Amino acid sequence: MISDFLALARWWAVLLLLSMALLPLTLSVFGGLRDKGWAFSKVLGLALCSWLSFTSSSFHLVPFRVWGCWLFLGAAALACWFPAFLRRRRAGSVWQTALGSGTFWRRALVEEVIFLAALAFWAWLRATNPDLRDLEKFMDHGFVASILNSDWMPAADMWYAGKGINYYYYGHFATAFLCRLAGVGSAVGYNLMMATTFALTLSLAGALGYDLLGLKGFKGRGCAAGGAACSLLVAVGGNGHAFLFGVLLPFLNRLGLVDYAENYWYPDATRFINCYEGSTDNTIHEFPFYSFIVSDLHAHVLDICFVLLFLALSLVWLSRARQNASRQTPLWESLADPAFWLCGFFLGVMAMTNYWDFAIYTIVSVFFVFWAAGMRCAPGQKSFWAEGALRLALLLALRSLSSLPFSLSFDSMSAGIGLVAQSSPLPQFLALWYLPLGCFAAYLIFLFFTERRRLGRWPFGPLEEEEGWQVLYEVPARGALPGRENGFSRWLNSFDLPDLFVFFCYLCGLGLLIGPELLYLKDIYPSAPRANTMFKLTYQAFILFGLAMGYSLARWWAAAAGQRRPRRLLRRLALVCCLAIPLCYTPLALKSTYWGREYQGLDGLAFIEQEAPNEAALIRWIDENAAPDAVVVEAPGASYTQYCRISMATGRATIVGWHTHEWLWRSDLAGVDARGDEVRALYEDGEEAARAVIEAYGVDYIVVGPRERESYPSLDLEALISLRSQQLDFGEYLLLCLN
Repeated sequence: MISDFLALARWWAVLLLLSMALLPLTLSVFGGLRDKGWAFSKVLGLALCSWLSFTSSSFHLVPFRVWGCWLFLGAAALACWFPAFLRRRRAGSVWQTALGSGTFWRRALVEEVIFLAALAFWAWLRATNPDLRDLEKFMDHGFVASILNSDWMPAADMWYAGKGINYYYYGHFATAFLCRLAGVGSAVGYNLMMATTFALTLSLAGALGYDLLGLKGFKGRGCAAGGAACSLLVAVGGNGHAFLFGVLLPFLNRLGLVDYAENYWYPDATRFINCYEGSTDNTIHEFPFYSFIVSDLHAHVLDICFVLLFLALSLVWLSRARQNASRQTPLWESLADPAFWLCGFFLGVMAMTNYWDFAIYTIVSVFFVFWAAGMRCAPGQKSFWAEGALRLALLLALRSLSSLPFSLSFDSMSAGIGLVAQSSPLPQFLALWYLPLGCFAAYLIFLFFTERRRLGRWPFGPLEEEEGWQVLYEVPARGALPGRENGFSRWLNSFDLPDLFVFFCYLCGLGLLIGPELLYLKDIYPSAPRANTMFKLTYQAFILFGLAMGYSLARWWAAAAGQRRPRRLLRRLALVCCLAIPLCYTPLALKSTYWGREYQGLDGLAFIEQEAPNEAALIRWIDENAAPDAVVVEAPGASYTQYCRISMATGRATIVGWHTHEWLWRSDLAGVDARGDEVRALYEDGEEAARAVIEAYGVDYIVVGPRERESYPSLDLEALISLRSQQLDFGEYLLLCLN
């Protein structure tokens, strides 16, 4: 336990250093927000410093080693702090506006305590169930281990010897970057990164909700309450399934009103559409808390923090765009906003981490750039289209530049777009999404009846101060753009920025729900054609809905303050229920996975020592003695099995690994099958065939263990032994060293 505590302490210290290294940049970008962006500084620091290391390694400039990681962290800190120090006496500098402010440091301390508590809590949970043995943990850990074995990117694919990783692995690289800085191994770093993604999701969603309400004019308590609602809904909430099937139906069953078994299984909430009413369409509709529970360190999980930071940057950029438009700022000065440039950079980061998110938020960016253009130019005019196109071109150019090191070695896995043959039955669709859809409808009604437009009659307009509303917040002054009489421009002007931003979050979330009901991206799973499309789109819909609902609940809570007591209590009780319904999933999922377990430690591969100590000894020998680029042959197997766990654990490449995964990554079933045949020939077809395979792939070690004997009944052990230069016995495992 002491070693785990020290590893956690070093990990948190590194994250804190990354926050401090980029703090002047964070303050210059997020200085207009209420919390000045402290929560976002960790992700900004991690993304920029790891990107410098990734880029230099990809172009063979600086190897991916410990000293290189510290070099880039130090360089980033110097580049941020030195100019800030030189400008410290200027009016409006970060030294005067934030660093010298006790208010800023108090808020930063509160946010850091929240982050550290979430990090420690989830690290403790993972320590009660740390095993990396199921789902896609083999793949995710193998990527991190392979990256740690590599000086240059792309790292070798541990399941396809001689080729680099052909997957969206930048999030795994960022994990390896933290492992380098903190001095922890991949098996411990995996679980610490899972805890980090949970803590970042919780803190970033809360900070974004806090800042949205701050821009709206809420005071401290209102901002904190709304931020907490956003945190809970995004990070630990579930969809509507858990309340219906885990709470309501069991309750009605106990009353004798329905006949329903009370054995709720938490994964049903993510596979519901193919479970009932005779549906044959296999779909996936996961959400962040399910990802944290199952703890696959997958691309969509690692990208959550980048997505939330992108949304925060977009909010800052749009806020400044509106201010610049009201002051008639020249276009070139408006384009110089660092938040705008960072939006382009993080589009590139998303393209390297999870391409689905890049595609989604590129579409979001189209709306944002033309929204910003509409603040300066009347929509429909040539200048409007020209300015919007210019902004969009700059964003995409920044995306291309920032993702260039990845794109040069990546082959697309897309196979085109198809029309959906079977959509979700409406009852199943509503059983999952009734709450956010209901909140969206209520939010529109709320805006319709509580806002008036300042420049004329319009259902969405400036907020009218009602009696009692000042309890939690003050209505901010708004500056309308003079001379903008075009209806669309006046409509944009009439909204407060937070209201319009949240409205668009709702609208985009709705579009992401409808999308997989119409179209899907083709892949290798004909029995579940739209599963991956629904998975990736609705995952982001859940995040956007969570942010929007947290903001809406805070608005509605404040609006109830001016009403009479009975009505106010009823409205607030309804709001508490809106928050409680998604949180029904939390105890149900934790009960199935973590409650009642004893502390085991953070080492995710310790289960191999417990189950197969001889195999664990073999893995340790390879880790300590084999070259990082050694090729270790073991029997390949089907995906999601216990095959290929030596290559997974060591990060050393084998000829071919999990079959379906490599088929997906390579889009080359024939090539994957051919490698499988070559491995069979090595084990079964005698000395000459084995030599040919060994020379073709530069094999250094051959493993002969229970899985090899099971896979190859005609295994020719004598022929393999005749090829070895050294033979190491680990009980039922035999390691043949060829060099």
